[in-house]
Amino acid sequence: MQLSRRSDYALRALIFLAAREEGQIAGLPEIARTAKVSRPFLAKILNTLVKKGFVRSYRGVRGGFALARPAAEINFLDIIEAVDGPMKVNLCVGAGAGCEMFRTCLLTPAMNHIQAEFRGVLRSKSISDALGSRLLAGAAGPRQA
Repeated sequence: MQLSRRSDYALRALIFLAAREEGQIAGLPEIARTAKVSRPFLAKILNTLVKKGFVRSYRGVRGGFALARPAAEINFLDIIEAVDGPMKVNLCVGAGAGCEMFRTCLLTPAMNHIQAEFRGVLRSKSISDALGSRLLAGAAGPRQA
């Protein structure tokens, strides 16, 4: 299982925004450059995050983006599902739609367990957790003023 580019870039952008002073706005070019993402692709991702209530957008010459809520309240699962839709480790999880062997396959219970664990881990990790790890590792410079 691998995160999509959309999810990866969405998480990177949110971590970048979380590293800024509260309420500080970042422009699309700055976020794209830092996250190493093309501006048009990032604009689409950020637009989705605005619609889902994770990010605020500001128009105008000094416009840009900022977090719409505290980084500690934004978890990885919510972001991944906001940009890519429901996360499933296999077709057979949940109601089993798409798998003709759903009712008889011995793999289904294990996949349901893995699905629950996987979602739980993603739900337990917040944007502030990722930012904290980055700061502890010394990978981030001083907070933006």
